[in-house]
Amino acid sequence: MNALAITDFSFAYPGSEPILRDLSCQLAAGSFTLLTGDTGCGKTTLLRCIKPELAPTGIRSGSIEVFDRDVTALDVGQSASLIGYVAQNPENQIVCDTVLHELAFGLENLGIAPETMRRRVAEVAYFFGIEPLMHEATSHLSG
Repeated sequence: MNALAITDFSFAYPGSEPILRDLSCQLAAGSFTLLTGDTGCGKTTLLRCIKPELAPTGIRSGSIEVFDRDVTALDVGQSASLIGYVAQNPENQIVCDTVLHELAFGLENLGIAPETMRRRVAEVAYFFGIEPLMHEATSHLSG
């Protein structure tokens, strides 16, 4: 199964020429992919088009699917469960006071049961080796 399938995707900001043209690719679940390119070539625009809540206004054609679901048809809960987005600048996305609260924030908003939330947060902290940072203030962390 493909985690991401982009088919003949094009995007143009209003009143502009397309910044992305006829882009197609398939990324398998569990794969590691690096997106590179010059400044202004459309990397961030493409990534924002994948996340419905962040998609820019403009003219789009083609399709973007995440786990065989068209991203334009996802509701907020499905989008939050299927698609993560990490901005380049931490100040644009950190909303909680501690690492623990930041990790729990998304799960709380999805209505995950507290026991499940505690387990998932602990698993993530262990996986990334950040257990000692769990009660640190997010404002004290480096970028």
